[in-house]
Amino acid sequence: MTVSLDLDLIHPDLRAQAVARLDAGDVGKFLLRAAGGNQYWLTIVFDNMAALQARGLYEPALLLAWSGCRMNYSHWSTGVLASMFGRADRARLRACGDPLPGSGPYTLYRGVAGTERRRRVRGFSWTDDREKAAWFAARLPELADPVIYTTVVDADAVLAYLHDGYYGRAECEFLIMPPRKVVRVERVAA
Repeated sequence: MTVSLDLDLIHPDLRAQAVARLDAGDVGKFLLRAAGGNQYWLTIVFDNMAALQARGLYEPALLLAWSGCRMNYSHWSTGVLASMFGRADRARLRACGDPLPGSGPYTLYRGVAGTERRRRVRGFSWTDDREKAAWFAARLPELADPVIYTTVVDADAVLAYLHDGYYGRAECEFLIMPPRKVVRVERVAA
């Protein structure tokens, strides 16, 4: 049974190429055909979950879409994101990333700013580098109250680990389900 693709967010002139790339197993070149850029990659993955799973490409597409966005996914609900990561085969998702740096547990940091629900204290992306978390907290000066939060997780809580991310940003990203327990570490100068 073939599951059809939703190509609405793929540039119309590039749809045949996108399907050919996907049929060849190259999710990166499939997603690169997005008409609006990498900020639409996760939507493309969401719209094509069943088709990507049927092809055995859901996990690499999900991880690439997640790490390939230049900004963030604060406009997505935590429930939808948790559902997307929950549908992934954990072993396959972790294998799409880099090997974990040791056996854990890991002390992780998350830099956030802003107010209300977009603040995302309990988000999916964390780092083991406090300075990188401070950079994330203060990178958008128009957002109020930049702070760093911390959590400690065991290795089995890590969905995927990316040593340099999609853009080679020299950051170590630990992708985890939003933790229940976080502690406010420090306020960051904006």
